[in-house]
Amino acid sequence: MRTLLVLALTSLGVVAGTGALMSVILGVYLTLLPLILLQAAGKTISGPFRRICMSFEAWLVAFGLSHTLAAAGVAPGVAYQLLVATLIIDGYLLYRFFKPATAARAADKNPLEVAA
Repeated sequence: MRTLLVLALTSLGVVAGTGALMSVILGVYLTLLPLILLQAAGKTISGPFRRICMSFEAWLVAFGLSHTLAAAGVAPGVAYQLLVATLIIDGYLLYRFFKPATAARAADKNPLEVAA
């Protein structure tokens, strides 16, 4: 699946030329992620790790779509607004996910526990 992602990004020209930094990021991501997942074999992958991976993949998809829209003739300022919107929404969702739980939210999650 990740090989198809690299091939698609290469055919769009994202990996070559202007996307040299993106090719390095993709190379590290596609190399290290399977190694990390092999270490976690037999264990459930923790929520934060899974959330960060999904977040990064959303950024990759938004970047690829923005680049494709810009290549298709849409003004680059308009095309990359999709990437900015994705980063803002995802940043908010990551903030809510990693925000420390308050006593009220903790009680809502586990109603059998009574806060002291």
